[in-house]
Amino acid sequence: MINFRIYNAFNDNICEYDDEVLRSKEKEIIDRIAVVNVKKSNGGSESEYEDLKKYALEDRLEIKRELEIIQPDIIVCGNNLSLLKLVLGEELQNDDTWDNMLALWKDTLVLDYYHPAVHYPNRVNYYALMAICDVARKKYGTPVWSEQNEKY
Repeated sequence: MINFRIYNAFNDNICEYDDEVLRSKEKEIIDRIAVVNVKKSNGGSESEYEDLKKYALEDRLEIKRELEIIQPDIIVCGNNLSLLKLVLGEELQNDDTWDNMLALWKDTLVLDYYHPAVHYPNRVNYYALMAICDVARKKYGTPVWSEQNEKY
């Protein structure tokens, strides 16, 4: 439910974690999400960084084109912002520090957060992502899309 957390964080709708609310909005939330995988082949449930790096470099034009077609409001990297940097090059603007979790690509906010397959408790993920979004809002301002969309 990353989408729900991000949306609420940027709409001053920071609320307590509520599993029932999340489940009731599941279909609506999922319909607003697109996924772009770096590794464009069948594989196991885990990937090594060097393997992902190889695919990011080989398929960077295709990955970049997918992002341009989708035109996302926000990109959430699965703890691999450095791979997106390989794909987008200098177009990706960030502070380039080891602990950086934020970047901009054109007018798109990029958040680097744990991959959804990482199994932390939902409540922990909810509050951690809300905090990251709060830092992003303070650094980059409130995105235009958040003011135009209906609340969940």
